Amino acid sequence: MALNCKAGDLAVVVSPNHKENIGKLVTVLEPIGILPEGGVQFIGPDGRLKIAASPGFYWWVEAQGQLLNNNGLTKRLHTLDASIRPIRDPGDDAQDETLLWKPVPASNPKTPEPV
Repeated sequence: MALNCKAGDLAVVVSPNHKENIGKLVTVLEPIGILPEGGVQFIGPDGRLKIAASPGFYWWVEAQGQLLNNNGLTKRLHTLDASIRPIRDPGDDAQDETLLWKPVPASNPKTPEPV
């Protein structure tokens, strides 16, 4: 399984449960692991009950500011790896995901001469 992030990455939230979190910066702390379909309950590092409803690989993340979750605002929460993207040098063989939905812009063929 190829993951988007690794522990220690600075990442941006791209598809959260709460749309208010889109674009927020987080630090990827530690893996929770793969959680199955159907919802899983577990105790978080803060001692509170957490519920992961969607299947997939989860991380603990910490926000640079505040994130919204079902209990209000928090700095730490669990999130799917699929919901975050790392901010780091992707390497020479990286592909721009934007090009999957938006074509490369055409170059400006000719700039008009000043009158």
